[in-house]
Amino acid sequence: MGAMPPARNVHVIAAEAGSERAAELLPALRAAGYAAHAHVLPPAAASDAGDAERLRQEVALVAGAVRAALADGGTLLLADERAALAVPEMLRVLLDEQALGWDEAWARTRAATVSRFGSPKSEPRRPFWLLSFLEAEQPRLLELLHEINRRHLEEAEALWPGDGERRRRLSLFREGEARRLRP
Repeated sequence: MGAMPPARNVHVIAAEAGSERAAELLPALRAAGYAAHAHVLPPAAASDAGDAERLRQEVALVAGAVRAALADGGTLLLADERAALAVPEMLRVLLDEQALGWDEAWARTRAATVSRFGSPKSEPRRPFWLLSFLEAEQPRLLELLHEINRRHLEEAEALWPGDGERRRRLSLFREGEARRLRP
């Protein structure tokens, strides 16, 4: 019997709803030969769309997961929609700290990130950050989210030309009285 190849690192980012899934995912990943690491977000509050402390905690946690994944060549598994902040955070590190160009940073981010594992269907459980709040608290991440959204909607337009309703549904931003980030 040959030697087992070195374990690939997987960093699972989960929140309250995702923690139970993470508890199931971690043993399964480890049994499959992965080195699985959990990064658990604090529980969501009912009204945290403007909670600066919660945002700082979430950004710090995803920043730690991003740095760990970049250091060990691992993959980020977003097991909850709140973990989505890892995407602009990884871009920020690659663009601002490692001085990569956008295309290379975006390709590396897409290659190193696996979509979340489902989410609660009811909107009230989902934290939607107000764009005005993100602009005040995390302007660089919001700038990157706008660029991600622009590119994402260009891809949607290429696939479904003229389908404005689909573009609205696929946008990272929810329009309305107070514009919000969709997880």
